[in-house]
Amino acid sequence: MTPAQRSAFRGANPGTALTEDALSTAWEAVLAALMVLWVAWVCLHAYKYWSSGREGWGEAAGQVLRAALVTMLILLVLSW
Repeated sequence: MTPAQRSAFRGANPGTALTEDALSTAWEAVLAALMVLWVAWVCLHAYKYWSSGREGWGEAAGQVLRAALVTMLILLVLSW
């Protein structure tokens, strides 16, 4: 953030101990947690469909791999 943006953030939130860096970190943590939950959901559903015979092992593994790669890419961009 530029100094003008930091000043505007502090002026819009007077008297709070929350800084713009802490708020940014909190949003990143929430997004990371949601991404991990999404990967867990994909894993459970891939297992459910594989165990019931609706899809093969390769299709289920592909879904899990794609979800994991998307999550890693998004977390990499967040940590950049």
